[in-house]
Amino acid sequence: MARKSMQALTITLTVAGLGLVASAVPANASLSRSENLPSIESDQPPNRTPSNINLNCDVSPYTNGPGGATVDKEIWLRNGPGAGCQSVTATLRKGTRLGGWCYDYSNSNNLWYYVSVGGAAPHGWIYANNVTDVNPITTRCRY
Repeated sequence: MARKSMQALTITLTVAGLGLVASAVPANASLSRSENLPSIESDQPPNRTPSNINLNCDVSPYTNGPGGATVDKEIWLRNGPGAGCQSVTATLRKGTRLGGWCYDYSNSNNLWYYVSVGGAAPHGWIYANNVTDVNPITTRCRY
């Protein structure tokens, strides 16, 4: 009876600074969660520049710059720069003045402001098209 032997095959692929290592496994081999799984290794630190941070909900920057805006319609502040984020305030009335802290862009590249109500808590995010009378909010948010 002839025996087939499988030689170990390892493939290493580096893409955008990430090293991916894959090993061939026989089709009839059983895998467990902790064994024979490809590993992902990186010798580069994560890039946390503002352009690639995934801005999801529950994002609170520490930046506080000049500026302000007025609520253009009844709306609430959100806990992140995105329409899917939760509200963090009761409905704000049209004409409510907001203190501007900083600005950033959502994952879909829409401009959002991180603001406070009357210069104090609560703080939250509001979509730029929902405010008027904007005194320039010129500070980019930092996290």
